Amino acid sequence: MSIIRAGLLAYTTVLNGLVDRGREVPARVLIGQLPSLKMMSIRYIVTQMTFDLCDVTGWPVMAPEAGGDDDKDWLSPPDIARESQRTDWWLFKSAKFGELWARGGVRGGSYRRRDDQVEKIASHLAGLIGLPAARVELALRGSEEGIISKNVALVDWDLQPGNTYLSEFEGYLTCDTEPAQRPKNRVGHNLTNIGTLLSGLAGPPESVVEGWPAFDVFVGFLVFDAWIANTDRHALNWGILSKGNELRLARSFDHGSSLGSGMSDMQIAELDTDEKVESWCRRGMAHRFENGKKRTLVDLANEGLAQSSQLAWQWLDRIRNLDRGEWVEIIRSIPEMSEEARSFTDKVLVTNRKRLCDGN
Repeated sequence: MSIIRAGLLAYTTVLNGLVDRGREVPARVLIGQLPSLKMMSIRYIVTQMTFDLCDVTGWPVMAPEAGGDDDKDWLSPPDIARESQRTDWWLFKSAKFGELWARGGVRGGSYRRRDDQVEKIASHLAGLIGLPAARVELALRGSEEGIISKNVALVDWDLQPGNTYLSEFEGYLTCDTEPAQRPKNRVGHNLTNIGTLLSGLAGPPESVVEGWPAFDVFVGFLVFDAWIANTDRHALNWGILSKGNELRLARSFDHGSSLGSGMSDMQIAELDTDEKVESWCRRGMAHRFENGKKRTLVDLANEGLAQSSQLAWQWLDRIRNLDRGEWVEIIRSIPEMSEEARSFTDKVLVTNRKRLCDGN
């Protein structure tokens, strides 16, 4: 049986709105038991550890993932695959590679992107502020590195992307098309329509914010995106759960396009001053939303906060009150991440936190 060796990992478990800070949970977990863990809401506090790769080579494919531009498979641990429900499935995403180009359009080779590493980091950053998000583990499938992301659909709940529901709104332009046919301006994917859609709905079930208004939780997604520079919050990258006539906002998922994950170490090295990093952060635009090419991620988060209740402002307070050392330890726990990338990731989180707190 494959094992995740999690080192010295302490969890702070948040249940029913109460935080138990004094309880340490054993960190070695059998892979076969992962889907049945009662994760509820977990805040990760990481101390002197390295995340290992989960070997999913022997996990059977339950179904291909229909959405997205890249081929992905839903897997299930072999010892429960026959009896598993969709909620037990994990989505495997392989590491991506980018192309290096020299002057004159000459191909200079390829480099390993950090989408998988960033998605793992983001899952833990969400835990630090209590934001309900998909659980992510670094993974190895044969010779392919990547991540597995736990299905955010719970037992008896069906998951549909926001795009499905927004398609019923007049004037909305769907993004569920071939890449070349997707609208450049995501007309209809705006906070007015999203607020209308989520009106009267509550937060993700089995989370500490399940009693919150869904829009206040969604605004938390926007604040989180602004902090981690996630530029890919299109209407297929957030969803709604349904069970009978009940609808709920689903946990946040798919944060791989964050923290400059597509940049090579060579590109990162060019951002060698705090001023250059800040300039890079300010170019993070909300282009997956209507007229988003004219608005920064921070602008969109501020717009959401202005339309939400006081509850949503807690997301900003939680980020403001974080100890920088908490996220630094998470970054350090990613194996085989270059020092340039670690430093850049830290600087982006520092810079965007300041921008959020300053409102710009």
